[in-house]
Amino acid sequence: MIRRNWKLAILCPVAMWAIWTPLSVLAEVKDISGTATATIIQFNGIIEVQRDFSQEVVPVTRTTPPAVARARLDRLLQDGNVTAAGQAVAVLDAPDLFGFSGPNDAGLDLGAFSDDSFTSWFVEGTVTENRAIVIGPGEISGDFVPGEPTLASSRVVLSGVMLITSLDPSHNLTGTEVSLLVRVTRREEDVDPAVVLEGGIKLRGGPAGSVEVEDVTGAFEGKAPPLIDFSDLPLDLPLARAILFAGLELPYEYEFVAEHPFDLELLVESQILTPPNGTGAAAVFGLPQDGFAAVFQRVKEDDRGRQLADEIARHVDTTGVAYVQPPAVSLFPPLFPLCGGLGVEAFGLVLAAGFCLTAVRISRRPATRKGKRG
Repeated sequence: MIRRNWKLAILCPVAMWAIWTPLSVLAEVKDISGTATATIIQFNGIIEVQRDFSQEVVPVTRTTPPAVARARLDRLLQDGNVTAAGQAVAVLDAPDLFGFSGPNDAGLDLGAFSDDSFTSWFVEGTVTENRAIVIGPGEISGDFVPGEPTLASSRVVLSGVMLITSLDPSHNLTGTEVSLLVRVTRREEDVDPAVVLEGGIKLRGGPAGSVEVEDVTGAFEGKAPPLIDFSDLPLDLPLARAILFAGLELPYEYEFVAEHPFDLELLVESQILTPPNGTGAAAVFGLPQDGFAAVFQRVKEDDRGRQLADEIARHVDTTGVAYVQPPAVSLFPPLFPLCGGLGVEAFGLVLAAGFCLTAVRISRRPATRKGKRG
């Protein structure tokens, strides 16, 4: 067992430096499946004008990841000019099971902007990933009882941005909204599914250019990022407010029994709603910021959207790589070094997220398991 721990330290020295506990665990991932879904709907008032939908399913439409869903719509005038645009990308990527790279399992990039007086947008991106896992008794070090439930601790680490913009700083932004939902569910045959992590957060516009963080629930309670105003930048974007997820940790726990197969499923869903009249929004997790810059370029034919993305990138790495792969020499300690290298159970999932199912901290507790075996 000492030799195994040494190998883990080589794979992820940062993780072993940050968290050292009496129990560690490796796991075998028997199967990986999931979906990537992108949806865009264009509205004129309450009337749906058109929609675009794309979905990739592993292993149905694709045998293995990566699976990429893309959707895009433009509101075109007869002369070919674009007055409103929206696009979405959802990615279920090939996971890094051994920690040799950063989190790469999933990502979302949503953006919408309307410069006319009647076009509004609904944009949604969803990624699910399910891993069928078996933890053998030979893979657990420490004091555990064969056949009895064992408690594992893990976490989701989020990196990304939720953004609302307007060309009029006093515009009524009611109806503008950016939301995020994260859920981890443990499933096992003949046992009721158990949601082991769930949390939601919304960035919502209001009268006179107001923007607030609202509907903070579950795992995000007490951890909502502060609202940051980018409006003072020399970008000619009179209103630009965002919340940044710079490696935000969402811890959770789940039970397992050695040699009993179980599934862990991650769901990440983000939506943006934008009204007419120079209003835009974006949500980016686990990917570079391209969506809002692209739609703004198509509508306004300038690079203000890209300039805003570049400024946001000075404050947060939406791909998450900066938070799990720090340079060998750094002036700052690694912020969230749990991901990677702790065996094939370790996810780097989402939102650059590092959906880190590392189970590096395990303890026994006298707990009854939900449901009954057959």
